[in-house]
Amino acid sequence: MKNQYSKGMKNFKRIIFAAGLSFISQTSLFAQDNAMFDVMDDKSKFVLNEQIINGSSKYINKKGDEVKSNPIYKLSLDERVKKGITSVVKSNPKLSNKNQTSTTFTVTFLDVANATGYGFDDPTAGATRRATIEQAVAYYANIITNTGSADIEIQESENISGYALAWGGQYYFSTPGFQNGTVWRHIITGVDPSSTLADGLVTYNFYYTFNDDYNRLPTSSEYDLYTVSIHELGHAFGFTSMSNSDGSSQISSGVYSSYDEYLQSDNYSDLFTTTGGQNSAATFSSSSSELATDGVVFDFGNGSYGAVYSPNPFNSSSLDHFDSNRLTDGTKYLMHPSLSKGVVVREMHEQEAKVLEQIGYSINFNNISTSTVNNHISNANNVAMFPNPIVTGNNLNLIVTTEKEQNITTVIYDVLGNVIYKQNNLVSQSSPSVQLPINNSIASGTYFVQVQGDVVSQKQMLIIE
Repeated sequence: MKNQYSKGMKNFKRIIFAAGLSFISQTSLFAQDNAMFDVMDDKSKFVLNEQIINGSSKYINKKGDEVKSNPIYKLSLDERVKKGITSVVKSNPKLSNKNQTSTTFTVTFLDVANATGYGFDDPTAGATRRATIEQAVAYYANIITNTGSADIEIQESENISGYALAWGGQYYFSTPGFQNGTVWRHIITGVDPSSTLADGLVTYNFYYTFNDDYNRLPTSSEYDLYTVSIHELGHAFGFTSMSNSDGSSQISSGVYSSYDEYLQSDNYSDLFTTTGGQNSAATFSSSSSELATDGVVFDFGNGSYGAVYSPNPFNSSSLDHFDSNRLTDGTKYLMHPSLSKGVVVREMHEQEAKVLEQIGYSINFNNISTSTVNNHISNANNVAMFPNPIVTGNNLNLIVTTEKEQNITTVIYDVLGNVIYKQNNLVSQSSPSVQLPINNSIASGTYFVQVQGDVVSQKQMLIIE
């Protein structure tokens, strides 16, 4: 398996963050062009207890506040769709074989519902931003093959200086053991955990300047909205720990997330265990120092591991993310805790998709691109490709991030392996762009684009319409 650690390796690459990416206490810092994706230190609003009050079922979060449904949900789905408040997102059939199943999502924008005139209701950028979010949700619809559904709520946008780019999650109930949240439950079981609440929530902070349009790359002064979106949705799908810095639960005593079940220390010992059957209390079975060794791993169960973000000292992003700085092959994690302006990571690393598989989702790995980079190049793995899907008669754009001048060969081939087009180019830091003509003679359908260079090899799926 590419880019995974194995027990046979004596040491992981351990790098403590430089000042530009470090933290003070539980507050995110922003230095130069780096910003934190999210602040995950207070998850109390995502923890629910169902209580009967005056004969009615109520949801109370860990803060003691009642979690109320937005009045917009009194409208039917069809009414919300007609008003432009909610979108229905399904997988792209061109990315699936005829027998593949997939998850159906609804995406509701509270900016539009409440006519805020801001964020996703902005009169100029709102429609483009909403389309980008829908594309990000469609990414998960294309890789998750379970037949359930899930309701994603894009909450009213914020404008907060010095805070995170966005934050997202799902609700958890305080049943003992390793618990899955409401997005997982709705997708896997097909039963809506709550008919009055959305399953997953994401909030965006438009204090920052984003590249709103999925069909172009960000400039050096913009954060990529699509990258931020698939990252936050990853948290909403279950890429989340419920451990405090001392190993106690943020949900309730004996309750952790299903993600926590697969976390191990740097000596491959389980950090959280349960001795009983289903719904038996889970316990922290290590010491708090083990959570801040820069060596925590996610166990894939086959002798390979993901590099969990676990710096010393423990901070508000610890355990909830993977750490690109511990990869030695130059690839990048989508679920790394921070993002720089102008950078795109527009899909999950293969390991991150395996996290979703490990916690119970069915994943179509045919729709997960793979990339490898020679170890002596530490950050040259990005080959951005857009637009995708593309209409015939237009140019396909590639941006190759590279630290050295190199010759690349780009090949487009169909699902049977037939070469459709081939082109050679010289790329460098100062000249990273390549254009490929998609002629009208090329039939619509699913294709693959292979980029092969001196130090980079990457394959991506392309949809031609």
